[in-house]
Amino acid sequence: MKLFIASLIGGIVWASLIIGVYHTLDREKNPFLEYYTVENAVAVSPHDIKLQMDKWDEDFIIVDLRSRGEYSREHIKWAINIPWSDGDKNALDQEKRIVDEFKKLPTNKRIIVHCYTHYCMLAKHVWLMVAKEGINVHELNIGWNEWRYEWDLWNGNGTSKTIDINDYLEGTEVKKDTTPKTSTGFFPAPCTADGLAGC
Repeated sequence: MKLFIASLIGGIVWASLIIGVYHTLDREKNPFLEYYTVENAVAVSPHDIKLQMDKWDEDFIIVDLRSRGEYSREHIKWAINIPWSDGDKNALDQEKRIVDEFKKLPTNKRIIVHCYTHYCMLAKHVWLMVAKEGINVHELNIGWNEWRYEWDLWNGNGTSKTIDINDYLEGTEVKKDTTPKTSTGFFPAPCTADGLAGC
């Protein structure tokens, strides 16, 4: 019986090693598979967030990593602020402060971080920092500048003319446009002189 149990344990160990080596070699053969598996697991499309906002579906928390002042002036609707920099503290103090702030967030919602632009590495640094502490976050695959100033770039040319971008912003400098828009479904299409549009 002891020989059987030892053989069984040995077989399990060898099978685990073979499977582990196979998966390692498989990843080395196809690094794209691993990259896109991770990318799809952590990246969040701004379209998804916009659609959830349109439905008032708040099962996510957007964390804006920009400075307190920038956040205060304008930020994505419903976003909270955990600034990357807070005064003149050193980097180690910043990391502890940031991780502690993320630990306070609810665990029943997706946490989505963003920084200045799609090309900014700040969100990726914070993502890695909190992941080391067992906190899993997603990354918005655009930054503040694209959300605020390049709306047509990720929504399609001309959409900024049919909706009020400020409906997706909050802050002290956000100005609400009271002009009715035709594509949101909230306002009827205006009549035109020739009577072709919505009359």
